[in-house]
Amino acid sequence: ISAFLTLSGKGGEVKTGSLDNPKYDDFVKGAIDTFTIESDIDIGQLDCVTIDVEEDDAWSFEWISVSSDINPVERYVFNNESVMMSSDLSEGSNNMELCVPVVIYTVRTQTTSHKYADTNKISAFLTLSGKGGEVKTGSLDNPKYNDFKTTSLGELSTPSLSSQTSISVN
Repeated sequence: ISAFLTLSGKGGEVKTGSLDNPKYDDFVKGAIDTFTIESDIDIGQLDCVTIDVEEDDAWSFEWISVSSDINPVERYVFNNESVMMSSDLSEGSNNMELCVPVVIYTVRTQTTSHKYADTNKISAFLTLSGKGGEVKTGSLDNPKYNDFKTTSLGELSTPSLSSQTSISVN
């Protein structure tokens, strides 16, 4: 297999060149191969991996993880459809882009008391802050449900912020 990766993030992209560990049989079924790529480009947090292959051996993988000395947390992309990679298009695909899945956080609240707690007159908004930025959720509202009834639990899901560090309710 002659496989090449392009690692993409908000800071740019890095092309790996052919993935090969000299004197080692790479891409053996069931094995986990590790490749070290040097670059002067910091892509930041990994968003997508593009895989290109240039030889006919049909090859498939379950996942690819990427980390760096600057971003040591591994980020994973998954070959959920078990696509075979090959330059012979009768065997599989010679190019594929996989992106890091969006993480959904669930925020739960429990109301203990409020002047309007047993009515639908409350409008609450969340700001979720983390290392990856900030997300304003909009109004916390589950349609057809009194979210802020005393002692009720309300839930809300929102996209990932990468290492969420604070939640503000306004």
